[in-house]
Amino acid sequence: LKPFWPKQWHVRQCRARRGSKEHPLCVCVMAGEAAVTCEVRDGGVALVTINRPQQMNSLNPEVVVRLARLYKQLNEDPAVRVVVLTGSGDKVFSAGADLKRLITLTTGARKAEDEWDRALVADMSMTNFALLRNDQALEKPIVAAINGSAFAGGCEIAQGTDIRVAADHAVFGLSEAKRGLFPAGGAPPR
Repeated sequence: LKPFWPKQWHVRQCRARRGSKEHPLCVCVMAGEAAVTCEVRDGGVALVTINRPQQMNSLNPEVVVRLARLYKQLNEDPAVRVVVLTGSGDKVFSAGADLKRLITLTTGARKAEDEWDRALVADMSMTNFALLRNDQALEKPIVAAINGSAFAGGCEIAQGTDIRVAADHAVFGLSEAKRGLFPAGGAPPR
């Protein structure tokens, strides 16, 4: 499998814990370097982390594109048996869409500015994969490890998983109504 990160990024491969082979999806990064990280652990458990703690793990175009690409790769990897999705830090799982970056791009209020914007505009179905709205997004079981608040799209992502495990301090909410928006991430039918 090809890694889901661009070649120019400085990342180092981790040694997979099962033997001396390196797993192509296992990436060690410093906090803040990548918006989404993935580590494949013993037993075929892939730990996927939304890594934007300063922005409350909100979903910008980069996060959406990375999650969509990563889910496709995890589907194809026979070594991965289950995916655990979490947010970086212990206060927020995800606050949902980054209203300044993602919503303005998808509504056409702003033009694509970088490679992530262009990738998302070229294939808007990536939002379905990233938000787990599509049954084909991830055929393997996915567990949401909810380590804090899950609002709006973050709550909807959690609802799209097969199993949800929440910390005692976790809070859930669909805050779209405050803005006059319909929760289009899949919450109503779920």
